[in-house]
Amino acid sequence: MPKTPPSKLKNLIAQWILPLNKDNVNFKIDGTTLFCQLCDKHIPCIKKSQIIQHVNTSSHQEALKRKSNNPKQLFLSETTSKKNVNEFYEDLCLSLIAANIPCYKLQNPQFRAFLEKYTGKHIPDE
Repeated sequence: MPKTPPSKLKNLIAQWILPLNKDNVNFKIDGTTLFCQLCDKHIPCIKKSQIIQHVNTSSHQEALKRKSNNPKQLFLSETTSKKNVNEFYEDLCLSLIAANIPCYKLQNPQFRAFLEKYTGKHIPDE
């Protein structure tokens, strides 16, 4: 079988992973190297079957399950860039960060009830 030029191989790999790649999160292509971000592994691929073989491994399937169970961590810049951001929620978030209090502490029912009682505002879950 003749060798495929690197640019053509890159295009082929991109076509092969297109149905498997959700929002360009699962796989990245760097030249002719394919990297699975879920498994943190480089996948040598010259044939489509090598990608399919990796996707069917138990370690990749477990990584997919972990990813689906854990929502994406948002950065503060992503949350504050939305339109109509309520100033109270932004101030609350910045205050918690400044005091080195993790935002998941807002999930505590007593802490949430205290904040809602004395601020008169609804405190979001996340």
